[in-house]
Amino acid sequence: MIQKIAGGLGSQPRPRAESRPAEPFCASLDQACLSSTVVAAPESDFVAKEQHLKSVLDTSNLSQAQANQVLSELRAIPSQIWKMLARTGLRIVSLPPGQDLSHTSAARQFSPADYEQRLKRAGDCLQSTVQRLDTENHQRWERMPDAEMQEGLWAMQQGPIIAEELIAGPAVRQLGFVPAVLSRPVRLEELEEAVGGEHNPEFLKEMKLLNRDLLEQQGDLFSSTHRLLLLPYPRCQGQPVRQDHLKYLKGQNDQMLRASMGTNYWQSALVVVHQEFLPDPAPEAGHHRVMLHEVGHAIDHLVDRIQDGGYGQNHRQLVQRLFQRDTVDAREGQDRFSSPRAKDNPREYFAEAVESYLTRDQADGQESKPNNNHDWLKAHNPELFAHVDEIFKRAYSDDLKLDPMPENPEYKAPPDLLARTRKPYLEL
Repeated sequence: MIQKIAGGLGSQPRPRAESRPAEPFCASLDQACLSSTVVAAPESDFVAKEQHLKSVLDTSNLSQAQANQVLSELRAIPSQIWKMLARTGLRIVSLPPGQDLSHTSAARQFSPADYEQRLKRAGDCLQSTVQRLDTENHQRWERMPDAEMQEGLWAMQQGPIIAEELIAGPAVRQLGFVPAVLSRPVRLEELEEAVGGEHNPEFLKEMKLLNRDLLEQQGDLFSSTHRLLLLPYPRCQGQPVRQDHLKYLKGQNDQMLRASMGTNYWQSALVVVHQEFLPDPAPEAGHHRVMLHEVGHAIDHLVDRIQDGGYGQNHRQLVQRLFQRDTVDAREGQDRFSSPRAKDNPREYFAEAVESYLTRDQADGQESKPNNNHDWLKAHNPELFAHVDEIFKRAYSDDLKLDPMPENPEYKAPPDLLARTRKPYLEL
């Protein structure tokens, strides 16, 4: 399932500060520009870091100033971490005011690479289901005195029955194709409109791949031999995306993301930050670097998957142990949490630690989380600091093996987070 992890500030909203770009500085002639808010160790290969970083970060909807600001912060993360994040397919996007995720390249993270194979598998399932139901019904009617009437009833009722059979089975349900029960012949445009999304120039071709002999055409009208058709995925940003996932993307809108500032959709390898919180300082957020926090979640899930002698498992156990220790000690007056957000759960605890490790105290009164910085973490939680430091400075081999993502491979989003239609099929 998608784990939505928001990068909010807790219960104490701060007054809006005047936004201004961070002052970049060049550490040396061979260093790329860094924000004055971040702490970064010198690196020798900036070209490789820029390549990995820019393969992950989508700047297409950012102004040059916004892109420079984001890059000046993300460059604080070591090159080898970006290399591994790029290998996982991570994508970082920002959401402009007034839009939803369907307007961004986030849609690519929900588009299956095996779409052609999915069309074939769903077509096979539809064909075998129809053949099985036809055979079962004919065998049941053949000795009945009213066989002709029974066959007529089957012809009238078969659309919804086949739809329910398809949805009850694992193949079509997991693949995410939506059945449409037809009460009349329809135009191709009606079918595509029912799917939703952008115009798909391949729509008829995909309809034929899915429905095969069931699809009938007379002039510009289409019907089905069994009153049911499977519909292709809608298009979003030119990519095929499941209909329920498209509804989900449209539901992740400006208002929702502004409330959380940023989000890590870890099973879709996606980080999203609202553009309102990119400046430094940002309204309400001050110097809180939402982007670094959300990428911290991506790093956490990446390290979880590193095999290498149980490294990922040891990471998870250590973070859990430190979080539990600090939770107990905080009740007794020894508070090692760098922010209220860090107290929420071990995932937020680690993401806040990554942001702390990478940022410095600006000491200008615009710190929304005054303890969430490099020096404070090092002084007050040295064991957690040392763990983040080791992750960033460790030498990872080029052939490093990662565990697969812990998800059902047919899904990129969890059923409980997806918008649902009233019936599991469409009626036209």
